[in-house]
Amino acid sequence: MRTDAHAHLDALLKADPGFPRRFAPAMWPVVTSVHDQAGLDTLDALLAAGLDFTVSAGIHPQYLAPEAETAFAQAISGARPCSKKLAAIGECGFDFYGDCPERVRNPVNEARQRAAFEFQLDTAERLGLPVVIHTRKAIDLVFGYTKPLARLRGVLFHSWNGPSNEALSLLKRGVNAFFSFGASIVNGNKRARASCEALPSDRLLLETDAPWQPPSGSAICRLEHIDLVADACARLRGIPTAAASSVAETNFRKFYGL
Repeated sequence: MRTDAHAHLDALLKADPGFPRRFAPAMWPVVTSVHDQAGLDTLDALLAAGLDFTVSAGIHPQYLAPEAETAFAQAISGARPCSKKLAAIGECGFDFYGDCPERVRNPVNEARQRAAFEFQLDTAERLGLPVVIHTRKAIDLVFGYTKPLARLRGVLFHSWNGPSNEALSLLKRGVNAFFSFGASIVNGNKRARASCEALPSDRLLLETDAPWQPPSGSAICRLEHIDLVADACARLRGIPTAAASSVAETNFRKFYGL
């Protein structure tokens, strides 16, 4: 079965308004990440329209604001339809890509991102939920949190494009880490492809990150592009596509407790 470990259905609706008609009511298992009030409202509307999906909710390091904290509180409350589908905390983590002032690595920005990350790790531990991590140019900071990460039920590194030795090091440090691969392995990212090929099979998941990070030649990433990701994973590992999808499904259900 197809499984999509990480997407953004609220943003996808804007980029691909027809996707609910293609998928309701028989969408394959998808986890959608949400980070703001508008996203929560959209997910509630999609549920009302007949779509079924799982939710991860977090304070994204790209969107640190009091409004994000308010939305996060609603998302974990269980008081609205989409919050009842919550299975993970995140995306949370660090982003110092440097493409805007808030993502330049300096003491002020690092302190803000650390505070949000630590709050979410504490919340995940309290609720007994896994976390979904977003990190760009900040894996060194994540390694500084291996002890609290090791206390969590699971840790998913979404859109992993780091080297396999870093992934294996996280596992050796006691983190119950999983690594999700998307269009980067389709588009030829050498480090992502090497990790997808080398990591233990029981640590691999597949994702689209739809509508973001599209395969080459596409303006957006669509849910259907999970087939391209599964094909690329299968070729890298030298197994049939059905086997790659089966491995990803097993790990998906284990990580999200489904």
